[in-house]
Amino acid sequence: MKSKILLSLLAIIPLCGCNVKSEYHYDNADQYVEYKEAVTIDNNDLDSLIVNWVSGDVIINQKDGPLSFKETTGNASKYLPLYYRTFNNGVEIQFVKSGTDNDLVNNLQKTVEITVPLHYTDIYINTVSADSVININTMHEIDFNSVSGNLKAEINQVTTFLSNTVSGNIDITLKDTSTTHSIEINTVSGNSKLYLDSNRGYKLNKTTVSGKIKDNFNKSDENPYRIDFNSVSGDLELNKYELE
Repeated sequence: MKSKILLSLLAIIPLCGCNVKSEYHYDNADQYVEYKEAVTIDNNDLDSLIVNWVSGDVIINQKDGPLSFKETTGNASKYLPLYYRTFNNGVEIQFVKSGTDNDLVNNLQKTVEITVPLHYTDIYINTVSADSVININTMHEIDFNSVSGNLKAEINQVTTFLSNTVSGNIDITLKDTSTTHSIEINTVSGNSKLYLDSNRGYKLNKTTVSGKIKDNFNKSDENPYRIDFNSVSGDLELNKYELE
């Protein structure tokens, strides 16, 4: 599923000068509602968030209270609103309406700001070139997929973190690794920088062609969590998280 999402995002990027009309599409389009103003969804049965964004910025904070979000746009000649739906146990946000001409999509930059409730367990972010900034207290899984968008994250606790990028960079501060099971980073040329809680050690599994590994934090541990790093030319830097 994750690879299909990334491939669909790649599909909207112009790859040649061919005069072929293409559109931004996603499944279950009839279930989505057009965004008109700031949205609040107060439903304790929902605990998962999916954000599908093309360009601009994705900003996510976690606080006590209901899920809420709003979007702003730059100086685009034509404003196209986001669309959203609730499904099973979550909320999914799309950049624009399904069927929108990609010529319009590719010229549009927008910012979505989202507040996630404390009881949410999973966040999935899928972008093309949008940069993402997240501040999370506790999460079971964070899944970040991007072509060239960067991620800046401050996380107190997370069980599983997964990142797939082509050239996007990630910069993550993980303050408490007591609940962490695994961190997996897959990239072609993106660089990754991790600031990690020094109370617990990790086991690093790395596969890279020409990427460099700079390990400024290496601690033995009888029960380490796992860090898997796979790249072509992307670098990885590991650092101790220091309390300010």
